[in-house]
Amino acid sequence: RLVSSGEKLPGGGRLRTAPNATAILGFFDGSQVSLEPGTEVLLSRVDGDWGRVLRVVLIQTAGKTHHNVIPLRGESSSYMVFTPTGEVSVHGTRFTVAVDSANKSRFSVERGRVLVTTNQSELFLAAGQAASTGPHEELEAPGYQFALQGKLNSVQDGSWSIAGVPFNLSESTS
Repeated sequence: RLVSSGEKLPGGGRLRTAPNATAILGFFDGSQVSLEPGTEVLLSRVDGDWGRVLRVVLIQTAGKTHHNVIPLRGESSSYMVFTPTGEVSVHGTRFTVAVDSANKSRFSVERGRVLVTTNQSELFLAAGQAASTGPHEELEAPGYQFALQGKLNSVQDGSWSIAGVPFNLSESTS
């Protein structure tokens, strides 16, 4: 069914955004998760004690989410996102999770630090880092990421200039 703006969603509910729709879920402590078009999450657990504890467990099976988690209070507070190939847990940070159609998951951190865990491995990602994993794969080594948006001014042997900013490419540039 369609969800209305301002509607309270119960734990255990599934939320799916249409191909042309987005959604923002706000939690009582000010933390938020934004869902891009074509995203599906299950609100496995959403509870807590106002001003003391927040416990959130999301299961993301498709699409891309952006999380802004206020630093959690209390030892029993937790914020976790499970994907088909890994999970991420935080206590206050800004991060993104993307799951593609082949169930490959990509985790990236804008601010703070997150712990990413799979059946095969685990690692901490710091601000500016990203890592991905697929079914039955270990997490790849974290890499630094940045986004540059603008006009591609020039392409020369091993270097590009975007919006007037030059940078060199290497074999590991993707």
